[in-house]
Amino acid sequence: MKKGEKLRLLRENKKLTREALGNEINYSPQMIYKIEVGEKEPSLKFLNTVIKYFEVPVSFFIDEVFDELFNDIRSKDLEDIIINKADLEYRGKILSREEREFILDSINKSLELYYKHININK
Repeated sequence: MKKGEKLRLLRENKKLTREALGNEINYSPQMIYKIEVGEKEPSLKFLNTVIKYFEVPVSFFIDEVFDELFNDIRSKDLEDIIINKADLEYRGKILSREEREFILDSINKSLELYYKHININK
């Protein structure tokens, strides 16, 4: 997920228009639009302002681990990825169903905490 898409996600979650967000963080709605649609890369100053306003960790915008996880979850059902893949391996060992269920439970709990942290109700 690109930075602009993440910005739009945060903004829409708070039910803010681009104009309302712009007024809150002192940036024009046009600037916010250009960032959201990928026409412009956000500056570090802009990202810092957004991070403080939405109270999200810096990693929300820069951590590729979250990006990969979001993409996998969107493209496939998490249960199909983990539970129904009988030959899922970790460090050369095929994981048992119990181990795969533990992993799924851990991921679900981690995502719940993450979404709660960024105020997204999933």
